[in-house]
Amino acid sequence: MSLRRRAWLLGAAAAVVSAAASWVPAYWGDEVATVRAVGLRPAALFAFVTQHTDAVHGLYYFALHFWSGAFGLSEGATRSLSSIGIGVATALTVLIAQRLGRPRLGVLVGVLFALMPRVTEAGAEARSYAWTAALAALLWLLLLIALERGRWWWALLGAAAVLSMTLFVLTGTLAVAQLVFVAVRSRRSLAPLIAAWVSAAAVVSPLLVVAWQERGQVSWLANSGVVNPWSVLAEPWAETSWGFGIAATALLVVGAVRWRAALARTCSEFLLLAGCWVAVPLVLIASSRFVGSALFTPRYLTFATPGYAMLLAAAAVALGSRRRIAIAVVALVAIALPTYLGQRGPFGKNGGSDLRQLAQVVRAHARPGDGIVFESAQSKIMSPRPALWGYPQDFVGLVDVELTTPFPASGSFHDLIAPLSTRKAELTRLSTVWVVTDGLGHCGAVQDIRTLRAAGFAPTAAFPVHRTTVCRFDRQP
Repeated sequence: MSLRRRAWLLGAAAAVVSAAASWVPAYWGDEVATVRAVGLRPAALFAFVTQHTDAVHGLYYFALHFWSGAFGLSEGATRSLSSIGIGVATALTVLIAQRLGRPRLGVLVGVLFALMPRVTEAGAEARSYAWTAALAALLWLLLLIALERGRWWWALLGAAAVLSMTLFVLTGTLAVAQLVFVAVRSRRSLAPLIAAWVSAAAVVSPLLVVAWQERGQVSWLANSGVVNPWSVLAEPWAETSWGFGIAATALLVVGAVRWRAALARTCSEFLLLAGCWVAVPLVLIASSRFVGSALFTPRYLTFATPGYAMLLAAAAVALGSRRRIAIAVVALVAIALPTYLGQRGPFGKNGGSDLRQLAQVVRAHARPGDGIVFESAQSKIMSPRPALWGYPQDFVGLVDVELTTPFPASGSFHDLIAPLSTRKAELTRLSTVWVVTDGLGHCGAVQDIRTLRAAGFAPTAAFPVHRTTVCRFDRQP
């Protein structure tokens, strides 16, 4: 079997691993934003992302718009595009290792990458992160080819950089990573590399301007307290798996101690490339909060996960014997398995999203003409209201009592709503109101209980879901 075929077979296997049971978990808030965006017509989508928000994800929204036109907007359909992205990323990363002269090591890299918790999450999520890893791997592969062959390969690198930054602006930090790599390896190639990236930046400059104008959409990162040792050193690769994060870090420490063995079994270029791929974007993005523009959240570093897999593979082979390597790899996979299974449970997204399940409860019990109210949550990302947008078929015929301005006229992915206390006229026309609460509390203690009682309603039924409760309020005679 040729090395190239082996790489793509590993990629296909990785895509299957990511796609498996990806349709089981309910959507969560960010995925619902994706669904809302791709449901727009292309002209309306372009106007929305360029005039309001999320221009940095515009390319992904357009790609998924046409993908969903063929395959639909179910969880399995929208997430399958990300599974394919993980497959492509796996194959390209294996090809990188093979090009550096380590074919067997490439297989190990592919396995570790495909089963990394952050990767299995990205491959089962209707967001762009899986494809950021694929395009990052493409950039490094094209760089290695350009260093050998030159000429128009530098132009291809520049074109890939345009595509990558259009998909996710922060992959532009790989320009610095590649400059460091080439400066250490061979300074003679710095000029064409700089030309490729400068040209790419010039092409995407309009997007960069719009992204800067829309930077308020990530202003919450400045106060999130997300930068800490765990979130910086482990969470970008381990996701929520503390066990994997600790074990992977321990393996890297052992590999660092045995660096001579790691170097002997890989090569200096392999370690340098992997180190630049991981360290440079990590330092630049994590330190952004200290220069007045916080841009760090762990999932933003998904595009560096292939480099991290390369470092893990190098640390594993530094252990020496095949038996030790096998034990280390099997241990990492076994530790990651519970997280993988949890990611594919009914409530596997965002700490237990139950948007689909609560929508099903409403559909099963509500009747056309009933009112629907969603309580506000501590954060918009935890709000139950996105159930209305992700599963609109379950709310057909219901009156959205608090709605004043719907998406996309609202200028954001959220509808504009008014407090229930100001919607007394709407309440007078209803005989039944369904209130979705953010929590499993008693229906008699919902946030708007006074308003509802004043309008003549009383709780008559409660349907606990997972992290929400659907309460029925009926008008009392």
